[in-house]
Amino acid sequence: MIKRILQSLCLLLVVLGFNACSSDDNNNLNGDEQTFVTFWINDPQDTKIEEIKEMTIKLVELNANTKTELVYQGDRKIQKALPTGTYDISVEGVITHKVNGVLEESKVSNFIKGVVISGREMTKTIDLVFKGASTGFVIEEIFFAGTKTPEGYQYTSDQYFKITNNSDEVLYLDGMLFIQSKFMTNDKQDYKPNIMAEAFSAGVVLQFPGKGKEHAVEPGKSVIFAENAINHKEFNSNSIDLTKADFQNYREDVHDVVGLNAAKMVNIYDELVINIQGNYAYALVKLPEGMTTAKLVVDNLYDYEYDMIFGGESYPNADSAIKIPNSWIVDAVNLGVAEEYQWMVTSPSVDMGYTSITQHKGDEGRYGKGVRRRVLGKNSTGNNILKDTNNSTVDFEAGVRPSLFK
Repeated sequence: MIKRILQSLCLLLVVLGFNACSSDDNNNLNGDEQTFVTFWINDPQDTKIEEIKEMTIKLVELNANTKTELVYQGDRKIQKALPTGTYDISVEGVITHKVNGVLEESKVSNFIKGVVISGREMTKTIDLVFKGASTGFVIEEIFFAGTKTPEGYQYTSDQYFKITNNSDEVLYLDGMLFIQSKFMTNDKQDYKPNIMAEAFSAGVVLQFPGKGKEHAVEPGKSVIFAENAINHKEFNSNSIDLTKADFQNYREDVHDVVGLNAAKMVNIYDELVINIQGNYAYALVKLPEGMTTAKLVVDNLYDYEYDMIFGGESYPNADSAIKIPNSWIVDAVNLGVAEEYQWMVTSPSVDMGYTSITQHKGDEGRYGKGVRRRVLGKNSTGNNILKDTNNSTVDFEAGVRPSLFK
């Protein structure tokens, strides 16, 4: 009898041991490794934080699409055990700091793409950048892909930008700048000196005409800046009528037919050619008091160098752009093709994300699509409130039918 009991106990121990081993193996197969991460909050460039009033770190694990939110609780250090993986990290907060000895309160943010979190523990520093100021104008919509004719030919003369007054007061576009980045979002280079933290490198600078109060935009209203302000349906039945556009691009020997109702944009530095894939950033700029466009192209010329790698060989290059301080930028949007996108060509202080109309360059479905800013709701006067968090990834609907096609 005792012998049988002992045999049963031994069998039970074997079964329990097997199950314990199986449980451990399953845990490993499920890939639930954890990394203890310490996030350290850095001061913004050339600024010392006096107090962090509030701070939130949002993490999205890209493989599982899991989301984690960490809230600041009184220490520069924020610690959390996270599943091992690759994360996009966004930061939003409010700090106090001194400007010329006077204590000021400012909004700060940043966006860090593709951070690999692995190992038992690690430390990740978070650099803060100031959010750019806004005068209420936003780039609401960009149609850059063009259309296809019924015969299947590419047609791009119908590209346009929609600019909207997102405030509750009358604003004026007179004298403001519209700029295109010098650098491309699908071609990351080590440009020296690197001035991105302080300025936008513009390869094209246009100016809205007017001497002060000629081009008023009512609250909630929009203007259209067209590549060519004509009725494109006369040339392509799949296109749109842009004869009511307010402004038109102008390139000598290209725009032979000028829209009758549109004012021509003034070319300050180079001429605008709208890329049909996106691949650039665009911004609205308000010049500070006393700054003229003539002074801008002389005093703010930015000379830079970089090494172009081709066929395994390095070739030194040099070029120039116009340096636009980030504090002058009213609104900015980074564009790109998802599979080819490499980097933002702006500081996160003005835009910490990007938007697109397609996943890959050869997508035939991109024609007739654009990007449009999301609507949060309506204000007390019934005007749309457009989303503007300085993050084009979340602020824009990607690959949508542009409003002028409806």
